[in-house]
Amino acid sequence: MRNALTLIPSTGLPPARARLVNLTRRISDAESQLARLVRGRDQLRAELSRADVARNELDSLINEDASSLAGKMRAGVSWTLAHFGSAKAMNLVAALSESQIQLGVGTKALAAIESEIATAQREVSDLKSGKEDAVRAVLLEASAGFREEVYAAITDLRESLTIIAALERVVARSDGSYQPNERIVIEIPAIGGRPAEAVVVPEASIVAGANVWGKYAETLGENPLSSIDEVLFPPVNPNADNGRLTYDRLSATERKAVDKERSQGVK
Repeated sequence: MRNALTLIPSTGLPPARARLVNLTRRISDAESQLARLVRGRDQLRAELSRADVARNELDSLINEDASSLAGKMRAGVSWTLAHFGSAKAMNLVAALSESQIQLGVGTKALAAIESEIATAQREVSDLKSGKEDAVRAVLLEASAGFREEVYAAITDLRESLTIIAALERVVARSDGSYQPNERIVIEIPAIGGRPAEAVVVPEASIVAGANVWGKYAETLGENPLSSIDEVLFPPVNPNADNGRLTYDRLSATERKAVDKERSQGVK
């Protein structure tokens, strides 16, 4: 992981991506430092354990000699204390005596390293706790283009619906068979960070579009080859009907928005 991170540029990245890369590097550095501390502690523990082994072996030898001395005393055999204490035991005593300074140094160092390891473990844990939010931020950042496409699609849908609704009014038969929709509304649930919304085809925009279709129909009567590509429809204002509709004609999503505004004191 560390080698791969060194290949990632430090500049020129989108903000959320740059923060994630920086956090990942910090986690990698902290984990490497923690690993070094743990390796050093384990090595020091192994060194200190050798002194314990030697001390235990010395105790065993002393116990053996003490048992032998007691046996001689019980049997009334002549003995001299100077004869007890094997060369191995004497060597162990000398080695342990010489290592007392190293043992003291090692013990203090071990305590210090244990404290540093605990601090390093907390640092790694704290850094990792922010990884999920950092990844989430990159996902949101990376999906910006898709969310823009959703917005564009909603805008295109509203305009296309308005143009078709306007066309229906122009081409409808006058025999009563055509009944225009009282209101055209498509409800889109909350998605991609966008709240739930109603894609409304405003009556005012339908009327404006119908005027354009009507003029094009007149043009076709004079010039059958007139192209639809030359026709320009006015942009749709999604708020054109605001204030013109009663509450009961609103969609569920629109009513929720109105209710929320009223609860906040907006009239």
